[in-house]
Amino acid sequence: MPENSLAEDSYVIVGNNDNSPATAKMRTALVDQIHPIYTVSPVGRDLEKDAKISMDTGALDPETISIGYWDGNVWRELHSTLSLDGRQMEAIGTHLGHYTLIPRGSGSPLAISEEDILPTEYSLYQNYPNPFNPETMIHYDIPKGGHVSLVIYDILGRELIRLVNQYQPAGRYDVLWDGNNAIGSSAVSGVYFFRISSNGFSQTRKMVLSR
Repeated sequence: MPENSLAEDSYVIVGNNDNSPATAKMRTALVDQIHPIYTVSPVGRDLEKDAKISMDTGALDPETISIGYWDGNVWRELHSTLSLDGRQMEAIGTHLGHYTLIPRGSGSPLAISEEDILPTEYSLYQNYPNPFNPETMIHYDIPKGGHVSLVIYDILGRELIRLVNQYQPAGRYDVLWDGNNAIGSSAVSGVYFFRISSNGFSQTRKMVLSR
């Protein structure tokens, strides 16, 4: 959790108790309980800065799950991506409260007011799915408007295609790579890198195309 995420000093406690009366309604609302419900206390507190939520996938198929947040009435499905090591699902949280893994598509979408919250830091997330065939989605956050470039490189560091090369306002973005190079030819199976650059920020991640 970023420093000064809460408006005042407070202890943050993480735990799970699926058998408590407090989680009974949450369990009932789940289409299929596939993961323990974790509580981040004090419940209901808004965060001054976005925090990354990470949950181990275990034996679950990451292509079929998302992180869910309990808003008091329904499970809200967060935009979730697989971590670089392939062991965790990651999402951005804006509240302390109850989180779990849910079947993808089973949760209600976030309210528009929450989706519109601007990011407070630059982030490049792991593409999803990964490995992929034939296409994959890349998600990134831009807290300040500016020129953004998102480039795919092969294992030798040669530029394959420039997916983004333009000014973008602050916000959260999803870009699809269809597995083709700049001239429309299919890229071969192998390891590729994608790098984002904006306002002096740069970050690179690795992905695998498996045809």
